[in-house]
Amino acid sequence: MMYLVFLWCIVLVSADDQSCRLISNKPHGELNIYGNGLHRQIELTAAIQAKTRVPQCRLVYKVMIPERAYVDEREMQSSNPGYDFVVLFSKSSNIQILYIVKKKLYLSTFEIKDTVSWKVHLQPPSNLYPRTLTFKTPNVAVDCNGEFANCIALKMHNDIRLKPTSRQWLHVQSPFSTPIRINIFRNEKLNQDLSFLTCPILIATLSLTIFHLIYKI
Repeated sequence: MMYLVFLWCIVLVSADDQSCRLISNKPHGELNIYGNGLHRQIELTAAIQAKTRVPQCRLVYKVMIPERAYVDEREMQSSNPGYDFVVLFSKSSNIQILYIVKKKLYLSTFEIKDTVSWKVHLQPPSNLYPRTLTFKTPNVAVDCNGEFANCIALKMHNDIRLKPTSRQWLHVQSPFSTPIRINIFRNEKLNQDLSFLTCPILIATLSLTIFHLIYKI
């Protein structure tokens, strides 16, 4: 009996040795969206635990910005100087692919924790498009020095700004897998929204036209 227990312990240790050294802890990969209307705030968290001490790591987020939503690279960079933001476009699906690379390195550590926040802008709804948007679960990866067998690589764009210092970016899967769906407007009728927006625009346009006519005269 003791021999079987000993043999089972060896099997468990061997299986653990063959698994990836990087594991996720809650709230790793959790995406939260705050605010109402056409301008929202996104918050994304990373919480990675290493089974053994890692000498040096970089952190990257990969976020799919859905159609009818967009982010501004300059705006994000100016409000988050501790990160590099890379915004690329997918021609096949008409979406933005946002990469966020943290500048500060993680040195000689067992934990990689971080929270980043940025603005996302939504297009007004219309009769041609639904009033909701869906954000897929983001990907979080690390670029670490050392041996990381049995870890899964994250597919990245070949942009030079995303080139890893090691062989590849290692994907640390999030326990959150359910996409987030948000309402662009809440509890208002579409016609009311459009009329509310149209009136100030017409007044501003008319005022600007009158000003230019008076100035020319």
